[in-house]
Amino acid sequence: MTSDFYEEEGMKIFPSDSPGWELFFSMHVLSDPGHHICRRKWCLEKDNQIPVNIRQIKKLKELTNSWLFLIDSPFWHEFRSLEILELLEVLRKKNIYQWNTMIHYTGKQMCIEERDVIINTIETYYYQSYRGEERLLNFYLKKMIDNELKAIQTNGIWRWCKKVHPRLIVEKEELIYRKNHEYRISKKEIQKIFLSVSTFLDPHLWFYRYGNELEIVMGISVERREEIISEDTVAIFKALGDSTRLKIIRLLISGIDTTKDISSQLGVSEACVSKHLNLLYSVGFVDKTRNGLYIRYHFKLEKVDFIPYILCETLLR
Repeated sequence: MTSDFYEEEGMKIFPSDSPGWELFFSMHVLSDPGHHICRRKWCLEKDNQIPVNIRQIKKLKELTNSWLFLIDSPFWHEFRSLEILELLEVLRKKNIYQWNTMIHYTGKQMCIEERDVIINTIETYYYQSYRGEERLLNFYLKKMIDNELKAIQTNGIWRWCKKVHPRLIVEKEELIYRKNHEYRISKKEIQKIFLSVSTFLDPHLWFYRYGNELEIVMGISVERREEIISEDTVAIFKALGDSTRLKIIRLLISGIDTTKDISSQLGVSEACVSKHLNLLYSVGFVDKTRNGLYIRYHFKLEKVDFIPYILCETLLR
């Protein structure tokens, strides 16, 4: 829901508690708990409380874009202000064509059965677990949003933005958001800012633009920080920390894509190449497809763009 707005420099700033956003991001965290160590204790509690539902949430991770399929969609602004039960009702009423239009940006399509499984999984999670936390959580979030709005009214929106996250840079004329790429937004183009906070977002930053509207979600810590580095992060940098694997990546990018050809180029055994490729595949850097007698490997070049982002999230938060 969105309460009264605050106006500054011709912009309307809406303190916005979005129950649906927090629900979906909590499922995102549950689908990949190793990457969200700031909610480690909470994830362990849910594993013990609703193990069957948690397994289903993890199983549907790929199909649902890690459960961000709605809140990362170009249609999210239509759902932002809905209460959870209202949101679930709207999702149930949408036909499969409308669903596939909504998730078109992911490059995936769903069938009716997959859509129904997703809705049932959300509802099961909500009624079995999340609903019990919702009332207390909403009260806490509203209090935190009020505190942030007071800070904005005292210091101004752009000074507030400077403290939101190290990857959000505020310059005189622009906002710069750094993720896999650098995104620049002219301040003059922004007419509305929706401000939210989340207990699940930390250490990440949520920065969503739709036309002249901007949604900024600030992560707040609710668990004591532990000096733990995500196992996924460690595995990624281990995968890159080997000269042979880096040479294999070069060859894959150049179009050499079988163990036989790679081993010939490097002068090592096919078994050795397979071992390295399997490690790269395990951390998501490589895809593989069978072509007759051969398995062909493809390096996912877009993953390179995310390496500085992963490093930044690990070191600066």
